[in-house]
Amino acid sequence: MYFGGYPDGKNYMKSIIILSNLRANYANDFTIQEKTKYETTTLGNLYKRMAVSLSLTHTVDVALWMQPGAAENKSDPVRRYQIYKDLYNNGNMRFTDQIDFAKWFEQYTTEEMRYVMNCIIDDQEILWLNEYTQSFIDANSNKMWYLSPHPYMKYIWPNYNKPQYWDEKNKEAYDEKYKGIFSKYGVEYGKPGVYKLWMNIEGGAVCGGISKQGACNRGAHGVPATVVGQPGHAAFAYYSMNDAGDGAWTLNNVITNWGQTGKTERLGVRMPLGWGSDSYVSGYAASYLLLSQAAMNQEEAYEESEKVIMTANLYKNDLAKQEEIYRKALQELPINVDAWYGLINNYNANESKTEEDWYQLAEEMAESLRCYPLPMYNLTNLIKPKLTSSEYSAQFVILQKRILEYGKVLPNNSKETYQPSVTREVATYLLGQLDSSIATFSFDGEDAGKIVLANRFNEMGIRWDYCINGDTQNPDSWKEHSFEAGEEHKWQLTRRRIS
Repeated sequence: MYFGGYPDGKNYMKSIIILSNLRANYANDFTIQEKTKYETTTLGNLYKRMAVSLSLTHTVDVALWMQPGAAENKSDPVRRYQIYKDLYNNGNMRFTDQIDFAKWFEQYTTEEMRYVMNCIIDDQEILWLNEYTQSFIDANSNKMWYLSPHPYMKYIWPNYNKPQYWDEKNKEAYDEKYKGIFSKYGVEYGKPGVYKLWMNIEGGAVCGGISKQGACNRGAHGVPATVVGQPGHAAFAYYSMNDAGDGAWTLNNVITNWGQTGKTERLGVRMPLGWGSDSYVSGYAASYLLLSQAAMNQEEAYEESEKVIMTANLYKNDLAKQEEIYRKALQELPINVDAWYGLINNYNANESKTEEDWYQLAEEMAESLRCYPLPMYNLTNLIKPKLTSSEYSAQFVILQKRILEYGKVLPNNSKETYQPSVTREVATYLLGQLDSSIATFSFDGEDAGKIVLANRFNEMGIRWDYCINGDTQNPDSWKEHSFEAGEEHKWQLTRRRIS
């Protein structure tokens, strides 16, 4: 439950200092045995997760996105702890009569809680934004619409540096419009050059400002959210929890789907569980969120798997034992990419591993991660350079394509993953990027009548078989040919064979 990964920026000393300051101010909170509102845990347990999360997020600046360098906009972890404690205890996480985000808040893992505590808003405006947006939610039937940024602002190129935002003669009118933002909530006013979130609503913004507003709206209600990138666009992803306590992520303010959604803002600092943050990761990596969430939905299995992995480095001089440990971790949680990546490194250190061993590892990995196409694709590509023969090189391409084709048509009622639609979206995108061809043939053009092997085979000797009559089940229909490395990999068919 307290597994939270490394601190943002990997500043461990600052993390310890933050945790010490929180303990100095709230030591009694962490021993409270009283049950939470929905009796999912104790208050002491909840407060500990809040504190641990803050000690991991605030090791880098957490601030209002509009002007993160301004001292007035930087978050203080001790103050933010008290704000979210008050939001929870005062009932401010209630969304509707049927949905109370406090129930989710009680159950968040530390990793999920991080994406509340790292909300890109200044501390001053959290309580105001919570109550301001809730007033519209309560007054309208379309509740979810008023949790989004869209009803509050225009789509327009922003200008936050307007003198009218600091002019004292406008303060009362703005205070009334924004429901006591200055008089009731104490948000600063009248400092030229200092931006505040209400100005984003007042003046409007383009995609980035709208999506960041959307992330802040949910963060102010205790819901994890983060800005994500799409081609030439900023969207945002937000969290939800079903009745079984399983989390999921949904995109909003989009121009495309998960297949072309990448990391930005807080995801660029660190992805949940650190999955998707490694140097081998390429492509639109935001879909790693779905993999890490699947692991968090199996919290006990994830923690047991990680505990096993922690012992692996003790056996770096005993590769057989180390491999056994990684495989044991995968028995606990087959989608644990830490264990798969550890196995790849273990194989790299073991000179006795054959090309067949490497291919079998790729196959195991691909099957285990088949509902998470990008992690599967990234990790199996680390094995690709080890497959140097034409036989295994071709089999590898076929393997990746087969797994992606499986994901492309994964039905909505699949029990393999909580969000099958995301699997389909990412698999479909990757199939469009994947060079899965083995050979081509054309009746005209420069290579008319030739079977042309794919370029990736050019530097290798290769034996291959071809069938052109369509009777692939008949062994006699197949013809064999071979090329040497460096030889042009094109085979001219005779007119008789083509006809």
